[in-house]
Amino acid sequence: MICTVETDGALRLLRGYQPARATALMALLLGSAAGCDGDSGVQPPSLRFGQVGEIRVTVTNPLSLGLGQLQQTLTWQSTGAWQLLESISYREREGDQSQRRNQGDPSAYAAAYASLITQVNETPSLDLFVDELDPDLKPTCGISSSSVTFRIRDDRRGESEEWVRCGQGSLSFLSPLGAGPDLAASRVVQAAILARDFTLGKDFLSDYLGSLPFGTLD
Repeated sequence: MICTVETDGALRLLRGYQPARATALMALLLGSAAGCDGDSGVQPPSLRFGQVGEIRVTVTNPLSLGLGQLQQTLTWQSTGAWQLLESISYREREGDQSQRRNQGDPSAYAAAYASLITQVNETPSLDLFVDELDPDLKPTCGISSSSVTFRIRDDRRGESEEWVRCGQGSLSFLSPLGAGPDLAASRVVQAAILARDFTLGKDFLSDYLGSLPFGTLD
């Protein structure tokens, strides 16, 4: 839609007004026309990817030389609500599980969620939407590294993006040092660490700290 102002008609309309008031009304008319330039007027800024949606972090930490594993999945919604599911297994047989979630009003975490989304969309050192970070790369991390998955779901777009890289340690002690296999892998690990810090806190300890997979006790 293109809006125009007929100058002659506007001047005829403004005759009889005091000069100051006429000038103000003409400015208002011209400003309205400028705001209508384009197909649909002034457009609101586009939302950052995942601003309305969910972040999911999954850290799979091998135990007992790869015979068992500890899997930790943190799910964090843009409303602020979050929950952590931990499970320990041996030879792909699930053992014990534990779950914890936010206490009190989840909206207390909504601002932190928005902050992290801004960082992974815009902060140069943490931006995940860069060419050097291929989302199609799904490395095999082996028995000496943890698999770290950072997934963003965007509800407005109906889309999701996921990055999988290798890091060191469980969610409690996760570190970007030695992240791989590519140079940008540390961005994925650091994003996972920030999600942990903003929800569980920097001092978070797993319910299974020091535990061995049940099968190794036979």
